[in-house]
Amino acid sequence: MTPPSRRPVVVVTRADAPEGPFAVRLATAGIDVEWLPAISVLPPEDPGPLDEAIARAAGFDWIVFTSVHAVDAVVSHPGWRAAWPGAGASRPRLAAIGPATAGRLTERGHAPALEAADAGGEGLASALLAASGGSLEGVSVLWPCSSIARRTFADEVSSRGAALSEVVAYRTVPVPSDLAAGVFRRVRAREVDAVAFFSPSAASSLAAAAGGGTLAALAGRTLVASIGPATSAALRSLGAPPDLEAHPHTAQAMAAGLAQRLS
Repeated sequence: MTPPSRRPVVVVTRADAPEGPFAVRLATAGIDVEWLPAISVLPPEDPGPLDEAIARAAGFDWIVFTSVHAVDAVVSHPGWRAAWPGAGASRPRLAAIGPATAGRLTERGHAPALEAADAGGEGLASALLAASGGSLEGVSVLWPCSSIARRTFADEVSSRGAALSEVVAYRTVPVPSDLAAGVFRRVRAREVDAVAFFSPSAASSLAAAAGGGTLAALAGRTLVASIGPATSAALRSLGAPPDLEAHPHTAQAMAAGLAQRLS
């Protein structure tokens, strides 16, 4: 329980704007937000495969995005900006894993044809199957992903016969270990009331930076909040099962849930 002498504190493991809706919603509820981006997003070490995949993007049936970082990496690529406007009717359909990714595509001028209702790898694969007429046999899918992407989506669509082309669109670098150690010290001192996770990679990266490859130090000491099923699964595997999962799987819903629990 938060001591009456201080405001509740939420540590957010992604980069965000202090004036954004997530932070504003918590501030309105009397909650302080501290930013600890668990990952830094960098270009792939070898850009060649991404260059090649984007150059032949018009030949795919689907391009599937499972993070906002993948959206940014692809649609800001010079090859995409050069090729996409002229692709016309041969353009592949775009799919997004959830509302945040779908929203980023729409912001960048590429509203997706498919947004999975269940923001997880299995749910996205099922939605893609339904949108492809009940069969993925021979359906060509381009998946631009992280260097440490979870395999659930790839395994699901490949097992159903899809011709999957997987390409690293960006790589993630964990938060510095000294910053991670500082957060865990404050958690043990009961100075942090919640830690909010927005991706499996953020959970994995914070665990790696903390040493020991686990987030077990959070369990029972602070409220662990998750954006959705894939992140929740990662947190459970790392020893910190979520106390709160956002429904729907959006930053706004997470902020509302945190405000309700901490106010």
